[in-house]
Amino acid sequence: MMRYFIEKDIENILDISFETLQKLSGKTILITGAGGFLGRYMIESLKQLNLRIDKPVYIIALDNYVTSLKT
Repeated sequence: MMRYFIEKDIENILDISFETLQKLSGKTILITGAGGFLGRYMIESLKQLNLRIDKPVYIIALDNYVTSLKT
């Protein structure tokens, strides 16, 4: 159920900002804090963007997990 809401959020993000985001086509993006809430949304949004554009956005994702919970 949670995954459904995340997918809908990402669809809305892309629908609202597609014109701006497509300018990233062919670019490389560095996302720090990639394991966190916002980082994951950014990565997933860019992955979905790549399905809609001709030249993919290359994603470099970094996280040192310093602030993550130990499980």
